[in-house]
Amino acid sequence: MAEPERLGLLTEAVACLALHEEGLHPRVLGSMIWPLGATGDVVTSSVDRLRAWLGRDEAGTDRVREDEEGRLVLSSDVVVDWSVLRGLIARARRARERGDDREELRLLQEGLRLVRGPVCQDAEPGRYAWLARVRATRESEVLVADAAHRVAVLLGDHDPDGAGRAVEVGLRVVELDQRLWRDDLRLAAACGRDRLAARAEALLEAAGADDLAQVDPATAALVEDLAPGAGLGSRRRPA
Repeated sequence: MAEPERLGLLTEAVACLALHEEGLHPRVLGSMIWPLGATGDVVTSSVDRLRAWLGRDEAGTDRVREDEEGRLVLSSDVVVDWSVLRGLIARARRARERGDDREELRLLQEGLRLVRGPVCQDAEPGRYAWLARVRATRESEVLVADAAHRVAVLLGDHDPDGAGRAVEVGLRVVELDQRLWRDDLRLAAACGRDRLAARAEALLEAAGADDLAQVDPATAALVEDLAPGAGLGSRRRPA
């Protein structure tokens, strides 16, 4: 069992290896975890702790192993949410290609249940600086936003609460995704003008804008179409 004070570092190392499935040389892993520098013995001892923490698989092989070129890789039974999410969405796409909407919806909803927010949103200050150099953050935003929008489309009018929950998850990850906001506004309009006004105001607040046309013209046009002449797409600030 890892010492509690080392869990943050070890968790970051696992995340780093999980997002580099091709493997990383120990010195490269060290440069990513300690961007300001760390001595070789610190990196080596940390890798040893990581290997001890993850233990061995059923075959007795270390879950952190070295490939033929000396790169550290995780064994296939080290499962992280990111890999599961990608797998579920890939299966959902295949279900869509088959025209199986029910299975697609089930898989997308299962995937969205794994989403708690942006990648590493609760990370300690100074950690995960290397994420800026990998595609995972942007890729996760695209996958989650696409999945949330698709669930909203599939549920349509017959389960607005379920559609709303999916949109909420998506907006937790991509706060200003306008496709999701338009889904949200359509759902709000179905509940009445007051609800639509509240959600339009929420979007303006999130965007720090006074007019939806400044945020996204298509979103502004949708609000005007949903409530013509009501002026819900803009607000006046006190002078």
